[in-house]
Amino acid sequence: MQISYDEGNVVLTEVRDFDLAQTLECGQCFHFKKLAEQEYAVCAFHRLLRIRQEKDSVILFDTTMQDYEMIWRDYFDFGRDYGRIKAALLQTDDTLKEAVETMQGVHILQQEFFETLISFIISQNKQIPHIKKIVETLSERFGDDLGEINGMRFFAFPTVSQMCNVTEEDLRDCKTGFRAPYIVDAVQKTADGQISEAALKAADTAECEKMLTKIKGVGSKVANCCMLFGLDKRDAFPVDVWIKRIMEQLYFSGKETDKEKIAAFAKNADDCIAVPDALFKKIGDTENPQGIIALCNIPKTESASIKKNGKYVALENINDPANLGAISRTAEALDDMCKAGTYGISRVYTA
Repeated sequence: MQISYDEGNVVLTEVRDFDLAQTLECGQCFHFKKLAEQEYAVCAFHRLLRIRQEKDSVILFDTTMQDYEMIWRDYFDFGRDYGRIKAALLQTDDTLKEAVETMQGVHILQQEFFETLISFIISQNKQIPHIKKIVETLSERFGDDLGEINGMRFFAFPTVSQMCNVTEEDLRDCKTGFRAPYIVDAVQKTADGQISEAALKAADTAECEKMLTKIKGVGSKVANCCMLFGLDKRDAFPVDVWIKRIMEQLYFSGKETDKEKIAAFAKNADDCIAVPDALFKKIGDTENPQGIIALCNIPKTESASIKKNGKYVALENINDPANLGAISRTAEALDDMCKAGTYGISRVYTA
């Protein structure tokens, strides 16, 4: 990707694996307005941006290079190689092929935490247009004016301090409904430090989820959305009703499966090997399979004690026993380097 600055605009060319519309409209953010095809006004981090995509070029209008480097580069996750990520995913799990090809241009946005938290509290049992409207209303009533684009005024999402005196009645006037007390609780806990962005970022995903779910109305799904989109925790895995149905279809043979089991499966995907449905049916003859072929224990060995001033040969990713034998015999011949034999090697496995 090439970056240039032209008459007050930041211009990105040779942009790969990015689609502006797919990224903004997939349900991960709610503070934007479509201006034209592949052109949007985006409010984030107290900034207003007009952005347009033209094939493999992206133009960020009236933006400084400093704002691009400090805000928009990370916000749109332009520094991450999504092509390599997709290739790695498909190499290990071709079940995802249709999803990857259909939404090939989605980037995971790195949004401001407090806005993400409140937005996803609002999102419960709401459709995207309704969520966007409530976020827009909150911003107009309690946030700062950011400026105008095409005759439309835009406002920043209110800060924690701006929300501190907002009442449940005020929030219900903004159509938040039953979520009003949840928002008040989230604001209070953030204002008094019970919920700290720094502490959340420092915590691992499991601990972070526990901390977030102390907020009234915040369950696992909302917490994982906050972690993924507002805290840059890429191992978070939100499971809503749609993800649940898709995961059941793709990985659990269409069987009804608890959200907790689905989340655990996804978060331990590195230890799982997925096979296509056709192959799965050939492997087993069970009439009603549960979506799992086998559970295997991966042998673990303790590290050998290392003696001070000793000389050792370290081996990693040796797939062929013949290679191991050649290395050990060479080391044995050079007896000033290490002792004869294969000390510390308990088992040899072939790929």
